[in-house]
Amino acid sequence: MSLAIVASAVAVAEPRAAADLGQLLLAMPAACRSMLQGRGIVLEHRLPAHPLPVFVQQEEIEQLLMHVARIACRALKNGGTLQVLALADGARAAVHFMDAGPDASAPGLAHLFERGARESDAGVRHCQRIASAHNGRIYAAPSALGALGITFRLPLCTPPSAAGDLR
Repeated sequence: MSLAIVASAVAVAEPRAAADLGQLLLAMPAACRSMLQGRGIVLEHRLPAHPLPVFVQQEEIEQLLMHVARIACRALKNGGTLQVLALADGARAAVHFMDAGPDASAPGLAHLFERGARESDAGVRHCQRIASAHNGRIYAAPSALGALGITFRLPLCTPPSAAGDLR
């Protein structure tokens, strides 16, 4: 690969910046919200009152959220609720995505994610790549509330130049 191609790829990549993960979750891309609303899915947030400072490439986190929303649309075919619980867990931020269908059926979000991981689904692989690139993980697991869903973990940070600029 030529140096010119590498240089242009680096110039296009959005730099990482300090951000409040809670605010990123509240501002889920408009396309996510309209896709969920179009399927009759309510988005419910449970976020801490304090910031969850992370060092991320915002565009990539938005892509990850879009993939999770797509999986939720497949899991909640008859509408329901996509719950988003975020909290600090030691030195990491933990975000739990849980689904609750209107018919109180078993959560399908985690099962679809696990199946996608086994079958090398492009959306699931993309989520895993984004999480890994940010020194994090995304996987199917019980939440802090006990419900099975998708868990996304990222390291918390307090960069010296942005420590006081989050809220």
